[in-house]
Amino acid sequence: MGRIGTVIVLSLWGTACAWAGEPGTAGAAFLKIGAGPRATAMGESHVAVADDAYAAYWNPAGLSQMRHIVASFMHHKSFQDISQQHVNLAYPVSPGKTFGGYVTRLSVEPIAGYNAAGAPAEEVTASDLALALAYGQKVHSRVSVGLAVKWIKEDLGPASASTVAGDAGALINLTRNYGSRIQESRLGVAAKNIGSGLTFDKEEAPLPSSYQVGIAARVLTAGQPVNVSLDQNFPTHGAGFTSFGFEYWVNGFIALRTGFRTEQDAGSGWRGGVGIKAKSWELAYSFAPFGILGDSQRVGVSVRFKNPKGSSFAKEDIADSLKKAREALSQQSYGEAMEHVEDALKLDQRNGEALALMDDIHDGVMKSAALPLETLQSRAERERLQKVLEGAYRLSWTFYLKKKAQGISREERANLLRRIIAKYAPNGIDTSAARRELEEMGLAQ
Repeated sequence: MGRIGTVIVLSLWGTACAWAGEPGTAGAAFLKIGAGPRATAMGESHVAVADDAYAAYWNPAGLSQMRHIVASFMHHKSFQDISQQHVNLAYPVSPGKTFGGYVTRLSVEPIAGYNAAGAPAEEVTASDLALALAYGQKVHSRVSVGLAVKWIKEDLGPASASTVAGDAGALINLTRNYGSRIQESRLGVAAKNIGSGLTFDKEEAPLPSSYQVGIAARVLTAGQPVNVSLDQNFPTHGAGFTSFGFEYWVNGFIALRTGFRTEQDAGSGWRGGVGIKAKSWELAYSFAPFGILGDSQRVGVSVRFKNPKGSSFAKEDIADSLKKAREALSQQSYGEAMEHVEDALKLDQRNGEALALMDDIHDGVMKSAALPLETLQSRAERERLQKVLEGAYRLSWTFYLKKKAQGISREERANLLRRIIAKYAPNGIDTSAARRELEEMGLAQ
């Protein structure tokens, strides 16, 4: 390979082994670099978590947990001018059966080249590429299995090599009880990068094969979900290591993550990150210090797509939305309950249970508006109730519009409008929209 190739190989090899935690003799070391800001922030302890699009990398059996089409992208800016891009797609075809795949590329900034005499020559580049296809399926209510096949290619200056490898995994749900503090626990196992090595100049470098076992649990703490995980990794080249992760969700919107892994030559092994989740997307960031080498930072975004109406997933989504609506209604969180009902009606406009729940929600809203403002002596109490009433009116008006769209009778519409006006107008709420609606129907209040 010559001096140029040797310089490049040593540069990439040394950096990749810093990630792995201990020098070894395997090729394609980039395959050991963890994928996804969430998993890496949790100490790369993910074999039993594996419940997002990155499951194709960590444990393909985890793909079976996916209920929506999800696309993810990660940019990884590392030390020594090394960067990585990782693109994932998870595509469930039916409950418990999901295809997935990813493309990942690691590259280094051009390196100064020298000829045999030691004089400066043309710059050379180095990069690694892997393309994978994966499939995960539930084979039992508590057991899932998965497989992945990947094509691997390394370009090291003028030299190039490629090969094919595979991953396999299994996931077992040990417990699941959302009414208890420990809501769910799982056991995961995975075998990764099993295949023939890369051959450069007639010398084969074996792949960084490894075997992993992990356990994960979802625990309810102070009303907020916490995910904890613990993995043990047994690589075929280099020392084994242990990793654990912690993820705390605040109101289902912000995630705080940290983790640790042992046997890391550079840096303390600690890392952390955050995530921000909305209804259909999540933005995540992770940070890992590697001592004198520098810092590794990842940023990623995941987008979840809605399931088609009428699909088996849509039926599950409706049931899940209605369950959440009932829970919110029991806590008198009428706005949240209405949102979940609306989610169900978007998938099935005439779902009887959703329509009945909407009536119950509106009854609760009207009861909350029954207290006249003038009975309250405190200005603060009146202002607080004023805001409650304004929110309640918006919900009542939304309820009316939905009932109107469902084709209720003219008499039912008029009765509902008069009820809304009678409840809110005496408390100073602007009910002009309801009055106009009655006038357009040719009716007086």
